[in-house]
Amino acid sequence: DYARALSLDAWAAAALFRAVVHPIFHNQIIAPKSKNQPGDAAAIRTALEDRAPEAFAHLESGKLDGFLVGERLSIADLAVVSNLIQLHYLGHPLDPARHPELAAYFRRQLALPVFRSALDAERPFAERMALDRSFMD
Repeated sequence: DYARALSLDAWAAAALFRAVVHPIFHNQIIAPKSKNQPGDAAAIRTALEDRAPEAFAHLESGKLDGFLVGERLSIADLAVVSNLIQLHYLGHPLDPARHPELAAYFRRQLALPVFRSALDAERPFAERMALDRSFMD
């Protein structure tokens, strides 16, 4: 279980963060708001249309009925859910019709006290940055 959790953490860093979240965040937030440069719309499109569906399909092919590894929250869940939260903040939510199992898993994880308290704690920052918090409803 420990090795699987570490493997999923590393996978999330590459397949979710580097391939999906980072290009969107950089081109949607950092470039235009911090550097006063236009974001690369093609990079965002590639992340959303090519990379995200591949990553989501990979996750949907695994165990999503409880936790990703074992019977309790692990670094694997933290790595995956934190990236999904970032996508939602950026206004790119999961499509439950396209990825029903992943969307249900995400909702269950968000209901856990650890995620609720973290999201509540970062609320002022998220509001100041005008991030999309509608997924919290």
